[in-house]
Amino acid sequence: MHKPAKSGNLQMMRMIMGAAVAGLLSSTAFAADLAPASPSYGPVATAYDWSGAYVGFVAGYLRGESDHTDTFLNTTGPYDIEGAMVGGTVGYNWQWGSVTYGVEGDFSLADIAGNTEINCSSCFTNIDNFGTLRARLGYAYDRVMPYATGGLAFAEMEGGQAGIKVGSRDWVAGWTVGAGIEMALSDKISAKLEGLYVDLDDFAYQSGIPVNVSTKDIGIARVGLNRRF
Repeated sequence: MHKPAKSGNLQMMRMIMGAAVAGLLSSTAFAADLAPASPSYGPVATAYDWSGAYVGFVAGYLRGESDHTDTFLNTTGPYDIEGAMVGGTVGYNWQWGSVTYGVEGDFSLADIAGNTEINCSSCFTNIDNFGTLRARLGYAYDRVMPYATGGLAFAEMEGGQAGIKVGSRDWVAGWTVGAGIEMALSDKISAKLEGLYVDLDDFAYQSGIPVNVSTKDIGIARVGLNRRF
């Protein structure tokens, strides 16, 4: 009489334990589904993707100072040079989270000039072509990206004395640093506003004796429109 009851009780206990284990497993799985995801320590990407190649259009205005100084240290002193430029841009961006870095090159036709009559027979300085090759580092706030930039600058310059028809034309190199802000207007098109400070090497021409032409305190303000691929 007791043996069947004991067997029945054992079977009942197994059923109850099995149901409890099944319930525990299902509740654990449910709790795991409800648990918040583990925090991610990697970069968080912005909604807008700045990475990839792009080409564009750039236009701006340059203002600086130039002077002519001969080997006897006779000098014109500084005089203003200024004018406009327009050209093209090509570049590539990489994006890591909100940090965007890349390279950019540009080349512009320029109409930049200045002259003086001080201690000189109509001394002049012209910049006919201008370009840069720079690194860029920005921080993207979705479709708006402020950035810093710096690298190589180069220009085709002409200097001389119009009154006695002497002068020289030469390519000079230098460096540039600056900052800007770029805004995405659509998935592929962005506009930028940029300011650069430029330092260019000197060059010389002959006027019976060598005359050195220097440019300094060059500032550029420009706007651009880029098309991303």
